[in-house]
Amino acid sequence: MGTKDKKKPASASEPLWKQRRREMRRQEIKRLMWKIGGIALICVVAGLLIWMNIRAISPHNTKKKGKVETMSALGVVKGKRIDTSTGSKKYVISFAVGSWVADKIVDEKTYGKLQKGQEFLVTYEPAPFSGKPKVVKWEPVNYESGGKKNN
Repeated sequence: MGTKDKKKPASASEPLWKQRRREMRRQEIKRLMWKIGGIALICVVAGLLIWMNIRAISPHNTKKKGKVETMSALGVVKGKRIDTSTGSKKYVISFAVGSWVADKIVDEKTYGKLQKGQEFLVTYEPAPFSGKPKVVKWEPVNYESGGKKNN
């Protein structure tokens, strides 16, 4: 059996100028990796900030959970119709408030009592995307003018 010679590390057998060049190359690669990592980190942070800003001004966040904003306005009965498109009879009243018109489904008794041009105090909540109002509550307006009844 022969004895094996122990191999010396490559750095010990190489000349000093080669060792220095290898060490400088390592340091150069290390600096380059730090630069690439720093630039990548800056890009990630900038991307997150842009994403958060876009998300903050997005119209999809207008709908707040749990809290619904209701508004009131004076409305007039614009029209009455019976909708049978779904197979069953639905009595629909159209309220005109300003420039928009909102529909409300009522029962037959209420449908018979209402007249075109009759005024109501309408409480509504706007739809989050379309802005079309949904009537929540409506009450007839009674004008009292010193006991006189206006026709």
